[in-house]
Parts: sequence; structure tokens; C-alpha cells
Amino acid sequence: MFMDRSNRLKVTTLRSDGSLGPGGCRGTVIDERATLSVPGFPLINGGEWALSQRGSEIYYTRLDDSGRVEMAVAKENGGTWDVQAVEASSDRGLPIPSMDGSDPQARILYARVRESGYELMWRESTDPTTERTFGAHIVQASGGAPRWVRGERAITTTQLDSNGVAQAVRIDIDTSVVDVLTQDTDPKDEVWMWRAPEFGSARVFIAVAGGSQLRVYREEGASWNLINALDATAFSARSGIYSPEPTIIDGRSYVVMQLSNQKVGPSEIWVASIDPALPLLRQVSDPAAAGKVRTEPEWVHTSSGAFIYYTQNEGRGRAGLRRASTGL
Repeated sequence: MFMDRSNRLKVTTLRSDGSLGPGGCRGTVIDERATLSVPGFPLINGGEWALSQRGSEIYYTRLDDSGRVEMAVAKENGGTWDVQAVEASSDRGLPIPSMDGSDPQARILYARVRESGYELMWRESTDPTTERTFGAHIVQASGGAPRWVRGERAITTTQLDSNGVAQAVRIDIDTSVVDVLTQDTDPKDEVWMWRAPEFGSARVFIAVAGGSQLRVYREEGASWNLINALDATAFSARSGIYSPEPTIIDGRSYVVMQLSNQKVGPSEIWVASIDPALPLLRQVSDPAAAGKVRTEPEWVHTSSGAFIYYTQNEGRGRAGLRRASTGL
């Protein structure tokens, strides 16, 4: 699922080996009025997959008949795609849905347009009366966004401490209790939490510290302990870490990340394991094409192994989709 240069939301099929199916990136158009942005909000985002008892769905932002943003949901039905506006979602957009298949419906977090700027909100996707606000520190330069904790009714993000330093936090959406996860002097971003099978399903989280170090923390008793840290400059000429995303393969946790000196610039795509006892650090983009601009790496799991898809700038306003083998 992706958006083209004409702001059309599209889907395409994947073969079992991870390659694109018939039609390739031409895909099937779901909506011609999709958009990546919300007025006054510093980040952009396309469509996102959701998973619940309702099955797989796509949540995204589009323009209504008057040109105002609203949220929409698309679901495949017998080979076609049914699209409808999310109820009571005018002036709201950039939804990030949950991926918990046992939930009756997906939860969504999103931005709401206000005269004074924006608010960050969450709700049950099918029930607008559940809408609530939550606090998060948003940094445009990094593009880091709040995330759902898989298997929990909780959000991870960052909030500023009393010294103005962005710290990793976990927000319980039912109690509104905020657990502060870090307390050192390096600003944090891109916080993801999950249960790691290699550590007996203990909870772990990753965060980018100071823009250039991927840190891994493990819950041990009542404490969160730093167990691994990967400095970008220790293995790459690029100094920044962007768009990290974890996954689990054969009982081990891995993270894909974009390494570059700025969010959009010449970059590399790397995969790393989180366990310091079983280290893995692998560049999956072409090292011979060092000047290419690559963004938004995503995991794709197939019967032939795990692949990384990412966008590559081809010049003159054109972008292409690239697939990289991970060897995992």
C-alpha cells in the first residue's frame, strides 16, 4: 500500500518471494483524494495497516468535498475496496492504528486541527465518543511519531522533562498514567515497545538518543535497564538514525533503520539485532550507490524470508520502490 505523486492511495499484490505481483507499482487505486498532511501539524504520513477482529484495514487521511481533511478507512471486499469516512473525523488526520488481532476494532491515534495549532488524540476507531487527548513531543526534523504498544492499551512517545529534555514515556490510555522510561540528558525519539522472545518475552523498548544512537532497554523488575547501544558513526559514514522499526523473526528481535545526516538526504538502510549476546549488523541497501536518497524502510515477511521495502529517490521528481533481502 502506498501513495503516488498524484496523491492517490494504491495497493498492489506481493508474491510469496516478496516481489511485486502483476501491475507492479501501478497498483489498484483505492482513493484519489488521499493526502499526506494535516494543516498546522509538522509531520506527514501515508496510509497505515490496521489489524483487529474486523480483519485487515487501511486507515489514512483524505480531503472531503470541501477540501478539509478527514480520516478514512478502506477494506477489501471480494476483490474490490470499500472506502468510507471514519465517523466524526473532520479536521483530523494522519491516523496510526493498532495491530492487535484480538481487539474488537482497531484503536487509532492521530492529529486534530485546532485554531491554535493541533492536538494529539486517540480513540476506538468505530466509536467517536472515546476520543481523548494525550501529550507528546513532536520533532519535525526527525519525523518520529507516537506508537501503539503491541498487545497493550498503551502508547509510547516522548515528553519533555523539567529540563526540557525529551524522555521516552509509556501512556496507559485507560488510566492516563504516564510512565517515564528514561531520565538521562540525551533527547529521545522514535520509541517502540514490545515483548522480546529472546528475553523470555520480557518487555523491551528502543529509542533513538541524541539523533545518532539506537538504544535498547529491557524491563527487569521495576526498572528499565539499558542493554545495548548502537552508534551510527561506529558502522557508517552517516551520523543520524531515522525511521527505526522493530520486528520478530524466528524468536529474535531485529530493527531496520535509515542512516543519513538528515531525514531526507543520501542514506543507507541497515538491519540490526537487539541482543548484544547475538549481534548482527547488516547493510541491506547497495553500498556501491552511496549517494542515493532512501527513506521509510518497512519490514515485509514472506515464505521466502524477511525483506525490506523502502523508497528511493530516482531524481527529477521521481521515486521508486526498492526491495532488499535481509538474509533472515
